[in-house]
Amino acid sequence: MRCPQGTPTATATAVEWRPMRISVAAADLGLARARTHARDQEYIAVRRQLYRAGVPRWLVRREVRLRRWQRTGRQTVALHNGPLPVEARRWVAVLAHGPRAALSGVSALQHDGVSALTDHAIHVLVPKGPPNVTRTGAPRPEPRSWPGGDRAQCDLRLRVPRRHSSGCAS
Repeated sequence: MRCPQGTPTATATAVEWRPMRISVAAADLGLARARTHARDQEYIAVRRQLYRAGVPRWLVRREVRLRRWQRTGRQTVALHNGPLPVEARRWVAVLAHGPRAALSGVSALQHDGVSALTDHAIHVLVPKGPPNVTRTGAPRPEPRSWPGGDRAQCDLRLRVPRRHSSGCAS
């Protein structure tokens, strides 16, 4: 006996449930929400962000397989197939290290507009915790703990450690 997906079929012995698939229209709506969110991150997204926006797993796998999108890390995806600019590579490094990661050192200064520095490595500061295995090429510094008020918010939502004032006049 055939029936629409997501509805029970009555048989002589048991009721069988077929899984309901997400419609293409709902997937397109989720994809539009994901693109809007990823625009603030240079079109880089973590897979979990895509799933929360309503993009089904099969659509993410299909877009990567068809090379419309590109994998940039274990859990990060670029929502395009072109080259990654510097800002996008910074987002990949920060998103790959988790929600509490922050740009640090020369990378944070370059992000804030200092153009005299020419270091091409992306430096990310990560709080203490379990080790992350990443394939982003970003060096993993010695982690440290920082209090909540020791961070500054910037326009890319990246947290950069602030300099403490020692109370001495210089």
